[in-house]
Amino acid sequence: MKNINLIKLPMKIVILPPKGWSFPDFTEVLHYHELMYFFVYRDLKAKYKHTALGLAWAFIPPIFNMVLYTLLFGLLAKLPSEGLPYVLFLITGQTAWGTFSNCFSSIANSMRMAANQTTKVYFPRLIVPLYSVVVSFINSLPGYVVLVILMVWFQVPIRWQFLTLPFFILLSMITAFGVGLWITSLSIKYRDVENIQGMLIQAWLYASPVVYTPQMLPDGLIKDLYWFNPMAVVTQGYRYALLGSDPVPMMNLVIATILVILLLISGLIYFHQVEQTVIDLM
Repeated sequence: MKNINLIKLPMKIVILPPKGWSFPDFTEVLHYHELMYFFVYRDLKAKYKHTALGLAWAFIPPIFNMVLYTLLFGLLAKLPSEGLPYVLFLITGQTAWGTFSNCFSSIANSMRMAANQTTKVYFPRLIVPLYSVVVSFINSLPGYVVLVILMVWFQVPIRWQFLTLPFFILLSMITAFGVGLWITSLSIKYRDVENIQGMLIQAWLYASPVVYTPQMLPDGLIKDLYWFNPMAVVTQGYRYALLGSDPVPMMNLVIATILVILLLISGLIYFHQVEQTVIDLM
């Protein structure tokens, strides 16, 4: 009997779109965790490469914004600051907002910026916004350093409320991730969303108590609706945790948290539905 040499053909992997609405496969994302680490390392390494000031650029934006807003709203407009030095009041709100806005902008642009990788190599597309939020949070840390320096300068005591800060940091990042998933998913199909993104973040800034105190709002329906904004809750939460300001009413905190969770769930489902068409639409 003659020996038959078998030829091994390369295995073909066929990726099928999801049936119906479902969550991304998180086990697959975990399987590619080393790739996410690589993306994070690559972006952090490249951010300050070939710059004259290097790491100093991480501190320049928060310091510049702090000085500018203090001059405009603290010295010229003379906005109230809950009895605190306005610069300290401002930097706390600015740090809360900076964490959110950096993560949101990075996630919202993530699929467009990663078009070269997503159209050539297969990996779970959810890795792109995930590594984007990690990189953005790390890039936001210099703002916290500036905040701590000012707290030491003004001799702000450490209170037990400080233990609540991680919750508000997490809430801001989940908010950014949920909204960012919607924006980056919609921008794949509709390029108009990229133009709306800038206006959205600007309007959201002034709809949050970054440069002003919520006590300036008139009591009634407007103030009740105001607390449906998760970033209003987060910003006031930062000041409560770090400066001892008035806490966010518990009912408003619960409602905002529920809204953020729903936003995250819906964003994940919609992103998973759209990610299969990335190659065709990019």
